Amino acid sequence: YSTTGNQQMGIEIRDAVAKLIKGKKVRLSQTSQDKYGRVLAKVTYGRKDLAKYIISKGWGWSTDPALLKYQKYAQKKKIGIWFYENPQNPADFRKK
Repeated sequence: YSTTGNQQMGIEIRDAVAKLIKGKKVRLSQTSQDKYGRVLAKVTYGRKDLAKYIISKGWGWSTDPALLKYQKYAQKKKIGIWFYENPQNPADFRKK
């Protein structure tokens, strides 16, 4: 969900998420596996869903229908990566 590396705001977002959950207990609930066999999980801290928080802050990009309303909110407010005129989808960034 979040951007990484040298992508727009990648390092800043990574650091903000690390600060947000530092010292907190997080819960991972496996949801599925990706095509490489890696575990995909819902991450919560306290009673908060980390993915919803990240997407609503404009710190990530999602194709998950359950998260699209949060992404549309960030886009409308032009916050996070949506501040930029042409934000790059992380999947496209990783292909380079």
